[in-house]
Amino acid sequence: DIVNSYVARHRPIHPTVVIFHCTFVCDARCEMCSNWKRGDRKSDMSLAEIDKLFASGLWKHIENANISGGEPTTRNDLVEICEIMLDRLPRLRKLGINTTGLTPHRGIPMLTKIVEMCHERGVIFSTRVSIDGVAEMHNQVRRVKRGFEKANETIRAMKELQKKYSFNFGISTTLFHMNLDDAENILAWSKTEELDTVFNMVRFTEPML
Repeated sequence: DIVNSYVARHRPIHPTVVIFHCTFVCDARCEMCSNWKRGDRKSDMSLAEIDKLFASGLWKHIENANISGGEPTTRNDLVEICEIMLDRLPRLRKLGINTTGLTPHRGIPMLTKIVEMCHERGVIFSTRVSIDGVAEMHNQVRRVKRGFEKANETIRAMKELQKKYSFNFGISTTLFHMNLDDAENILAWSKTEELDTVFNMVRFTEPML
């Protein structure tokens, strides 16, 4: 990293990190995010297009890849997308996925297969479930009935899976005016549940939120 930062001052270098928004389709309607409004399954790249994309030499130095959205687990071919990235990125050391955890019946089997693939290939896997409040506050932010309950089903499954496979798992919280006062409750709850927690301040850029 130190060498790359020095070289990059003098000439362009290949990227070492990539965040891939595999879809903008989402199972939540978050108060602070408008990505779901852009969701259109017909506009998603096909599996063949994704394979062609990552076959490019542009990505040959990628070490850290993150799959985001929208909600990645709304894609039926998420496992195959991960397999393509594992095949096409020769220097990949870490693969991460952000998830709402709101559709556990879909997400848990997918994440389990991805954990197994990364384990077999010696790639560090990391995933976080988004939690933006405790109980009803989370449901209000995500605008999903029983959202906190559904996300916790995914959380429990991932914690159980960690007993079999070694991978990084925790929760992430986006703080904004609506849930700022609930931050201490989230922290206290996450400590009780022994969950690694990341707090992000909401920010608005052209490609995200």
